[in-house]
Amino acid sequence: MPIPLNEWYTIKSGDTLSKIAAEAGLPKWQIIYNDPQNEPFRKKRPDPDLIYPGDTIWIPDPSKATTSTGKKTVFVVPAEKIQVTEIFFESEVKIHYVRLSASHSDYLAPNVPTKPGYLHLNPPTVYPEAGKPHWMFDSSTSKPSESWPTVLIRDGAPSAGSVKRNLQVSFSSATAFDGDRIIKAESTSGELVIGEKTITFKKGKAAKASLTFTKVPSTVKKLSGITLKWFAKNGASGSFTEFCRTQHTLFIVDDKPLKGNLRASQDMFLFEVIDWSCSWASGRTGLKSVLAAIWKEFNPAKANHSTGLVYWKDHDISFVNQDIDFAIRSQDDPDPRTQNNASCVVFDRIFINAVCLHGIQASEIEIRPSKQAKNGFTVSGKQYKCVGFNASSTKAQGTNNAPASWGNHWIADVYDDSSSWKIYDASYGAAAYDSNVPVSHKYVDVLNYEKAAVKNFDCYAIKAKKWVDLSAGAKPSEQPHLEGWVWWTP
Repeated sequence: MPIPLNEWYTIKSGDTLSKIAAEAGLPKWQIIYNDPQNEPFRKKRPDPDLIYPGDTIWIPDPSKATTSTGKKTVFVVPAEKIQVTEIFFESEVKIHYVRLSASHSDYLAPNVPTKPGYLHLNPPTVYPEAGKPHWMFDSSTSKPSESWPTVLIRDGAPSAGSVKRNLQVSFSSATAFDGDRIIKAESTSGELVIGEKTITFKKGKAAKASLTFTKVPSTVKKLSGITLKWFAKNGASGSFTEFCRTQHTLFIVDDKPLKGNLRASQDMFLFEVIDWSCSWASGRTGLKSVLAAIWKEFNPAKANHSTGLVYWKDHDISFVNQDIDFAIRSQDDPDPRTQNNASCVVFDRIFINAVCLHGIQASEIEIRPSKQAKNGFTVSGKQYKCVGFNASSTKAQGTNNAPASWGNHWIADVYDDSSSWKIYDASYGAAAYDSNVPVSHKYVDVLNYEKAAVKNFDCYAIKAKKWVDLSAGAKPSEQPHLEGWVWWTP
C-alpha cells in the first residue's frame, strides 16, 4: 500500500529511507531526510542508515512545496496542521449562571445531565471557572468541549479607550516544527476581526499568546454561535491560509457596564439578563436609543412577557419568587402556580441590570407610605394611619390578577440623559417621571410618579375604627404620600 504524502509515518521493522521514499513515490530518500519538518529526526538519527521501528518522520509532497533558497524546501502552512487549542477571552463582566440547559443554543455547557436536561446552580456560579478557558479543543471529537460567552463593548463607544479587547490563545500543530507564524482571525460575516500577531512555535507548540480584537460591531448585538476563521502565514511575504475554525457567542454592549444587582450588595450579571438585554437592544447605539429599546419590553404591559416570567401569577400562594435567580430556576418548578412566577423585585432588577449592562445608571427604589402617614396624620379634623396604596391600574406584566393594593413596591430611578433622573416602574410599565439624584440609603422624591401611578391610599380611621380610601395629600406637607427609599445604586 502506498505511503501517503503530507502525513506523518511511523517506521516499521525492515524499513529503510530508500524503501519508504520508493513507496511514497519520491525519487530520493534525501527529500524525506532533509525536510525541515524532520529536523528533530535528523538530530536523533544523524546516520540515515540507522533508523529504528517506532521513529516518526514527515513524508513531504514536493508538488505542494515552494523553494525560497534554492536549497531548502519550505512547506506552506496547511501541511503544518495548526490548531487553536484554548481561548481565554477578556470579558467586560463575569457571567453568572443559575441554570444550564442541555438544549441551550448559545453555549456548549459540559456535564449538563441529559435527564432532566438542565443543571441548577445555587448560588449563581461564574463560568468559565477560574483558570479554565472560554473555548477548548477536544482532540477526541474535534469539537469544542466548552464555549462560554463573553461580553465586549461596541466600536465607537464613549469608553472605547478603556475597553477590554484581548484574548489569550494557545496553538499546536501536528508537525513538530520550529519557527514563527503570523496568525489572524475574523468572523465569517466580517463583523469581528482579530489583528495579526506573530506566534513562535517550538516543536509544534505555541505558548499562550495575547491577541486583540481590532474590530467588533458598532452597535449592541448578540452574536450567537458566530464562527471565527483562523489564518496563518509563514513570513511577511507569505500568503494567509485558513487552518481552523472556532465557534463562540459574544454579547456586544453599548458602553462600559456598571455594577449588576442580583441582590443587595451582590454585583452579578446573570446570563439570562445579558441575553435578554442584548437581544432587546440589538442594533441600537447611545443611551437614549438603548434605554428606549429595553423599555419597550416593559411598556406597554404584555400578556406574555418576553422573559417568560409572569408577574404575580397566583397571588393566593404564600410565596412568589423574590429574585431573578429564583425566578429563572422556577422554569423547572413542577407546580404550575409557581412556575415562572415573579414579583415586582424580579421585574425591577431585570430592567435595572439590563440597562446597567450598557453603562446606563439605574438605582433600586422601594416605595411605601411615608413614615408620617404610617404614624398618623389628620385630614379635615380626623385622624388616620396609612398602611398601603392602590395602583391606578391592576394590569401588570403578564397578568391581570395582580392585587391593586400594596404595602410596598419596587421601581427604578434611571439617569436617562445628560441632566435628569426618571422613575420607571417595570412591573406596571409606568414611566418616565422626574426625580432627584438618588443616593444609596437615602430618600428620593417620588411625588411625580405617585400622581400618575397611585389611585388612592389604604388608611385606617382611628376614631371610626374602619378602613377607608384616601386621596394623596394636596401638597407634600399634607399626608398621605409615598416615600422612596434608595436600596442600591451602581
